[in-house]
Amino acid sequence: MVRAILLFSIISILLLWFTGCASIFGESQERYYHHRSSLGNALVNDIVQNVPNILEGRFLYNLSTVRITSNRIYYETEWNYRNPFQDEMEEGAGQARTKFILEANPRGSAAPGGPQRRIARVRISVQNAVLIDGEGWVGIPAGEGLTQHIDSIKRELRQALDIPFG
Repeated sequence: MVRAILLFSIISILLLWFTGCASIFGESQERYYHHRSSLGNALVNDIVQNVPNILEGRFLYNLSTVRITSNRIYYETEWNYRNPFQDEMEEGAGQARTKFILEANPRGSAAPGGPQRRIARVRISVQNAVLIDGEGWVGIPAGEGLTQHIDSIKRELRQALDIPFG
């Protein structure tokens, strides 16, 4: 019995190790720059009504995942392939891609007026990668171009969600 448990443990560890090596050294390994920030608090109704309009309508990001439950609102876009910003080109980028994730967690119980009147904490996460010959998709620190792009989307979201700027 002890021998079987030991054998099972060794096989499990080896499987985890080989799986980890494949994801670290494999050609499909995707690396990207990751930016996270909190936008503030907004009404659930405002989030549900405005976020798709801003991401898809104003900034032309296609939503790939939308999940709205009583305790979580989640929007994720597809990779938006674009021309690199000037500072990304200076790093050797031939192409660039960016993805947005917006998450909101409603707090407390429903306010008078129903569940859509609940307040939720809103956070965004931005993933960005550039294609460099010989290296594939890599993440580089955000330069001025990407920072301005992220800031403009954050500004639009804050304005639409009635979140004070800060």
